[in-house]
Amino acid sequence: MQNAENPMPNKNNQNIDWWLLAGIAILALTFGALGFHQYALDNPDAPTFSTLDLLYHSLQLFTLDSGDIPGPLPGSLEIARWLAPFTTFFAAIKGFLSLVRKRGQSLLSLRNIQDHAIVCGLSHKGTHIAQALLDKGVRVVVIDSNPQCPSLSSLTRAGVSSVTGDAQDTATLQRVKVESARYLFATTGDDASNINIVHEAHQLVTVQDKGQSNFTLDCYAHVSDHHTKALFYNHPLFAESGERFNAQVISLYDRGARLLFDAYAPDRYQAIQGPEDPPASILIFGFSPLAKSLVLYTAQTGHYANRKNPLITLVDAQATQQVSELVMLVPALEQLLDI
Repeated sequence: MQNAENPMPNKNNQNIDWWLLAGIAILALTFGALGFHQYALDNPDAPTFSTLDLLYHSLQLFTLDSGDIPGPLPGSLEIARWLAPFTTFFAAIKGFLSLVRKRGQSLLSLRNIQDHAIVCGLSHKGTHIAQALLDKGVRVVVIDSNPQCPSLSSLTRAGVSSVTGDAQDTATLQRVKVESARYLFATTGDDASNINIVHEAHQLVTVQDKGQSNFTLDCYAHVSDHHTKALFYNHPLFAESGERFNAQVISLYDRGARLLFDAYAPDRYQAIQGPEDPPASILIFGFSPLAKSLVLYTAQTGHYANRKNPLITLVDAQATQQVSELVMLVPALEQLLDI
């Protein structure tokens, strides 16, 4: 994705520069090793260098070390004493300028951005959401506190703009132009942070922006914990919609449970028709968030012609406690399932 507002550097030229720099470094290393070897031959009082010694002393030339030896020096060593630190200096300058250029491009690309999607938190979930939005042709901006996030480089190459910072911070949300965005996905690994991000976005869009933008921001806060999701499901922040702001509590675990149940529904593998047929049976190992969502989805949809409750067998070290907590959250569970 490339336009006048988001110029991309010529990556081929950048690669050539780094390869050229690597070639100069190898040349300096070679001249250094040959120079130290010749110096030992020309000076009987000089120590004898092994192959590893030659390599070690040559590498030290890149940090302005081991080159301060009494002359006269062989020509190859004299060249290496200047070429090696020049390579180090040039690499440092090039790396610094690269960081400055990326920073400038990021600021330029966000200057007039609008009708875009903001993904807060490059977790596994956030990365997949960002990629899916890109595949649909949506302009994407990601916020993550870790500039070394493993998936950031691939998303950046694909055309994503990135900002390093805390998405709960008002200044960070203003920087990514949340008031003119179309979507916001809060997908950090912390439920409370995701809810707070949506709250801050609501304040910026409905209070501070005061209708200056014509866009409606649709926010999605990913919440893994079922207790938290139930608590905020009917909260005014998520239950009420308006012209400028809509918000929903979502769970990719719920979606995963639906897909899993639909793909491997119990009645595909056993007859569940008449009263003589056994109940639908599901075996679950571990009580992860996905497993909890699967239990709840089974309770909602697992109604079969034999009129028997589905039977769920849970294998977990804390199965009794986990089930009790889930029943407290959804009391009707005991009437809908046999666990």
